[in-house]
Amino acid sequence: MSFFEKKLKNRKQKFKQKASPKNSRSRRAEYTVKISKSKRELNLMKRRNITITNNSNNSQNEIYIPPLEELPKLVNGIKNSKDIDKIEECTQMIRRMLSIEGDPPIDEIIKTDVIPYFVEFLKDSNNIFLQFESAWILSNICTGSSEQTTYVVNLDVIPIFLELLDSESLDVIEQSIWALGNISGDKLEFRDKILSYPKSFKKILDVYHNKNLNQSILKNTTWAVSSMCRGMPFPDYEKVKNAYKYFGYLCKETTTDLIVDACWGLSYLSSGNSEQIDDLIATECLPRLVELLGHSSPRVLIPAIRAVGNVVTGNYQQTQSALECDLLERLQPLFSHKRDQIKKEACWVLSNITAGTTEQIEKVLQSGFIPIIYNLIEETKIYVIQKEAIWTLSNAVWGGSIQVVINLVESGICKAFVPWLQRKKENSILKISLESYAKILSVGEKIAENEGLQNNLYAQKLEKLGVFEYIENLANHESNIIKQLVEYILKNYFDKFQNQVNENENNSTNQDENGNTDYEF
Repeated sequence: MSFFEKKLKNRKQKFKQKASPKNSRSRRAEYTVKISKSKRELNLMKRRNITITNNSNNSQNEIYIPPLEELPKLVNGIKNSKDIDKIEECTQMIRRMLSIEGDPPIDEIIKTDVIPYFVEFLKDSNNIFLQFESAWILSNICTGSSEQTTYVVNLDVIPIFLELLDSESLDVIEQSIWALGNISGDKLEFRDKILSYPKSFKKILDVYHNKNLNQSILKNTTWAVSSMCRGMPFPDYEKVKNAYKYFGYLCKETTTDLIVDACWGLSYLSSGNSEQIDDLIATECLPRLVELLGHSSPRVLIPAIRAVGNVVTGNYQQTQSALECDLLERLQPLFSHKRDQIKKEACWVLSNITAGTTEQIEKVLQSGFIPIIYNLIEETKIYVIQKEAIWTLSNAVWGGSIQVVINLVESGICKAFVPWLQRKKENSILKISLESYAKILSVGEKIAENEGLQNNLYAQKLEKLGVFEYIENLANHESNIIKQLVEYILKNYFDKFQNQVNENENNSTNQDENGNTDYEF
């Protein structure tokens, strides 16, 4: 048995195996890395607390924000004044300077060396006002660049903020959790630094148990906890997995911001191995996540799709759990969504379902998805959408029964891979296109054998589409894998097909009344 024959025989088993989470998810690892590094997602990781201002010049409620020219005077008031009222006032004014839309003067304030004073103010439990204002200042500085955040972290503020989660002031608790969220969102090193403190994550989760917890703190806590579960490499799962029950509960809320952050959290936690997917399913929130695929806001849709998508990258039983929540019914409208990102992620989910069992693939076909995928490939110009759509079809070919392949061929699947044979630089898609044709041709051989046919009818179809010619043009491809695929197909199917055609030409004596030969394939 040749190298490629062995490869063909084992391809399906290696794609999605019940007992091997590593194998079952390896094909989609590249996609998971890419979405974890999404610019839009990273932008969600830091939040500045903005001072609400009234722009009316006649309003008595207008909040005064000092100009940058006043900064030296304010810093002097903090460093040199003995009057606590003066210190409080100057601290509040600097906080307002940092709490504006646009480009706050973070670097200018850092250069005054006043930041260590705010760190000291955090430790003064007798002055809640200064604690609150200082926490707000430090939190907003941590919305800046990584260098600015690092400056704050190097002042050893993390354990102080963790201690402040026990404060009697809800405002101090909120600003502390806000600061920890911003620090965690800056880089994975800081995320892991926060989690390295004993029982730090438990202390953060304990905020949820506060009897007086209001909606604002609830939202900020959910966002911060979600931030601490994000990133690749993943955080220590044993340290963060208890967040599941809170995310599972909060995704059932009606407030959009809460749903968004809870869904992001669920998507992060389930991006690991099969055990982590089982833990998501155990929260009993999977039906809610599937339901959220019908939400009107893309802010909800994207993390909900990713969380559900993680489930179907798992083993067959985990995929089935999602299908039993009417996933296919909820998924179908997303293929006509106005946002390309939604279409792409819907394809990603479907491609993992067609990597499942024959029964799961048949369910996809019965739900009418194949014509939708064909239309998507033809109509969209977005490469990543086309790529996921092609994976969907390829997985269906490879995982489906003979009857599934027959149905796919009858529906026109042979045309879908043709354009990709002409894109010689797209090795991954070129490879699965060739593999799909090899599987289709092998089914054609079985049909011919079972029905006593002289010709492989699927080889005939591919010949009419010019597929063999395109494949021949790949014979000298730079990739050894592609060359082996080409050699296998040409040797086992094209040469045999040509021999059959030549034999028919030589043996045929059937002519019409005009003397034309009637070839039978």
